[in-house]
Amino acid sequence: MAGKAAPKKNPSALKRVRQSEKLSLRNQSKKAELKTLEKKLESVLPSTPKEDVTKQMRAAVKTIASAASKGVIHKNTAARRISKIAKLANTIGKKPKIGYILRSFTSKSSMTWLWDVFKAISASWRRVNILPSLPLSIPCIFALA
Repeated sequence: MAGKAAPKKNPSALKRVRQSEKLSLRNQSKKAELKTLEKKLESVLPSTPKEDVTKQMRAAVKTIASAASKGVIHKNTAARRISKIAKLANTIGKKPKIGYILRSFTSKSSMTWLWDVFKAISASWRRVNILPSLPLSIPCIFALA
């Protein structure tokens, strides 16, 4: 009995595998770039003049729209991210609401930091007897965020 011959490889299937590998690498790179742009913009917002923020916002929006048009991300995802960036950019110079500030802190370390800030504020408020029950209301505030 002779051994079985190796199955033939379809050239178009091999080409498709090569193409999909290239595309997935390109998509991963583009998604990482989008995340980096968004994080940079969010970290820069409070301390940067409005003109600089609008330049960075335009660059981020352009990159997001480009990624959506090339199929890297879905068009609704792109619209949501652009809306989020525009909303953040419009808060420059305005007093942010307390709920928005609390929701923006998501990591455990930042929540710990925020807790320490509230403890310091409540300690100073207790000295002047403005709000003696603040430490009791802090868990409620965190629960709402």
